[in-house]
Amino acid sequence: MEPTKRNPDGLISKKPIALRLMPEELANAKRVSKETNVSMSCLAREAFLKGLPLVVSPVVSPDAQPTPRRRASDLSGGEASAYPAGFSED
Repeated sequence: MEPTKRNPDGLISKKPIALRLMPEELANAKRVSKETNVSMSCLAREAFLKGLPLVVSPVVSPDAQPTPRRRASDLSGGEASAYPAGFSED
């Protein structure tokens, strides 16, 4: 039996990202991890790396109207006024 494949050396391990899954999703991840002989962490990292492009830049069909989307890193809550609430440029 070959050893379990782990993540590559040099990864940041002090600030891991928690991944919360539904019970069925977790069971599926455990099954795939065991079948492919990779750690759960390695499986999650591979899924992240392969799936991120799908989340960041979704494919839009040519005849579909693109809907405005906030970028994943935009935490501003939308467009903000240059003036605090109740104040104006006057």
